[in-house]
Amino acid sequence: MLLQDTYGPPLGKRLLMFVDDMNMPRVDTYGTQQPIALLKMFVERKGFYDRGKELGWKNIKDVQVVAAMGPPGGARNAVDPRFISLFSAFEVQPPTNDNLRTIYQVGNQTNIDQQLIKPDLQLATNAIMFPSKCTVKGAHGCIKS
Repeated sequence: MLLQDTYGPPLGKRLLMFVDDMNMPRVDTYGTQQPIALLKMFVERKGFYDRGKELGWKNIKDVQVVAAMGPPGGARNAVDPRFISLFSAFEVQPPTNDNLRTIYQVGNQTNIDQQLIKPDLQLATNAIMFPSKCTVKGAHGCIKS
């Protein structure tokens, strides 16, 4: 392995690469997703080929990949399970309306307690808080108070 073909963060450091919407790449006519294929090679083999004339191998060190994706549907596609198996995968369910209500009430109460909200605006916090949840959940999931 040549040192000149090795890349990564400075010595003693690590790089965290975050890939958002990992299942967004379009599936091509062969049933593959080219960006996913490149990421799979990178994660499995710790590098990739240079597209120059010689197709030299480029080693990548001290890089960790973290990714996020939503469920398939709409513009999101299913991702190759062999690729997903390279990660520690877990699912996070969206919060319920009661959970959202608690989150916003605690946040607002903290701001009130720390006097970040002026006393004359304290009465309006619930009126401001509950309609804002419509934005978080979408108009069809608005919380009725």
